[in-house]
Amino acid sequence: MRKIAVLIAALSLLALTGCGEKADKAARVEETTAETASLSDAEKLQRLKETSIKRLGLTASELPEEALEVPDDWEQLTVNGVTVRLPADFTVDAEDSTVYDFRCNDVKGYVCFSDDGDVDVNELYKTMMDMADLKKVFGSFGLEFDGTTRSMFGNFLKLSEEDIRSADEKTRDELTNFGGLFFFTEKAYDVEKSGCELFISDMKDSLRDDEGNDAYSVDIFDDNSELSVITVNCKDELTALRIAASADLQ
Repeated sequence: MRKIAVLIAALSLLALTGCGEKADKAARVEETTAETASLSDAEKLQRLKETSIKRLGLTASELPEEALEVPDDWEQLTVNGVTVRLPADFTVDAEDSTVYDFRCNDVKGYVCFSDDGDVDVNELYKTMMDMADLKKVFGSFGLEFDGTTRSMFGNFLKLSEEDIRSADEKTRDELTNFGGLFFFTEKAYDVEKSGCELFISDMKDSLRDDEGNDAYSVDIFDDNSELSVITVNCKDELTALRIAASADLQ
């Protein structure tokens, strides 16, 4: 059985999406390096907190206009209720029906869809995060929180690094408990559509497979805040973002 574990956390948060063997190689994270090996546990913890603050303070970036300009010859594909547009002549992986390979000129990549046998990511988030604590934390920044994962994503992407650093120590410490949500995200986008909202995480330079494909995770919420997840793995940023931004619900 071929699976990918898309690590969204180093602080006890792990979201799973059903994907292929080649994506298995994507979640390679160095646990120790020459630079960190000599650090004390306290220093390592402080470094982890600093990384969490930077990641949580990303603030949603504006999606490039070109990412919304899907070429006319791209085809529509729907799997398990999620629709995307892909370069023509994409193919399903021979060993995993939730993985689709594509080629755009000289650029190759693949898209992974979650399936019914995967972990319920909505419930995973809810059991691993104290939503009552989040309501207090977001309230301290003047943000409303309705207790859903969708609201949580949206609020985190409204906070800047400066906001988090200016908060009191208790609030900062509580926020770093949720830092794993964007731990590998280099840049994030919030795309609202009719009937759904996309949170696109660009994990370039953090999660990359052996073929050099960067990972992009797309969290897709419907109007009831139910979540579907796909990942796009591709070397070319524009191609990956076009596919990610084309995601919709059937």
